[in-house]
Amino acid sequence: MASTTVGSDASGLSPDTLSTAHDLVLLGEAAMQNPVLAEIVSKSSVDDFPLIGTIENTNTLLGQDGIVGVKTGNSDEAGGVFVFAAKYNDDSGKEQIIVGAVQGLPDLEKALQAAKTLLKSAEKNINRL
Repeated sequence: MASTTVGSDASGLSPDTLSTAHDLVLLGEAAMQNPVLAEIVSKSSVDDFPLIGTIENTNTLLGQDGIVGVKTGNSDEAGGVFVFAAKYNDDSGKEQIIVGAVQGLPDLEKALQAAKTLLKSAEKNINRL
C-alpha cells in the first residue's frame, strides 16, 4: 500500500489520510481473508452494544449482487468511497471473491451505484480470466 498515507488519526476522517483505489482493494482483500473481519463486515447491523444499542451498517448493498462486505465512507475530501467484496460462482462452480473499490464520487449513494456497475461487468467476465 505504497500510495496510502494515514493521517493524524485512525478514523480515516483526517484530511491527511490519502489512498488510491488500488491500495483500498489490497486492504479489502486482506480484510476478507480474516474470518473475523469478514464476518463483521457482512452484518447489516450489530446490536451487541449495551450502552449504544444497534448500529446499522451503511452498506445498503449487502446481500445484493453477491455483495458480502467491506466498507463505505464519505467525506468532503474523499467524496463517496466504497470498498466492496462480492461472491460469485464461476462456470466450474468454484466460488470466486471479487474485491473492488470506487472513490471520489459526489456521495456514498453514487459510490454504491458505481460498484454495482463494476460488479455486473465483472460477473460477465469472471470466466474469461
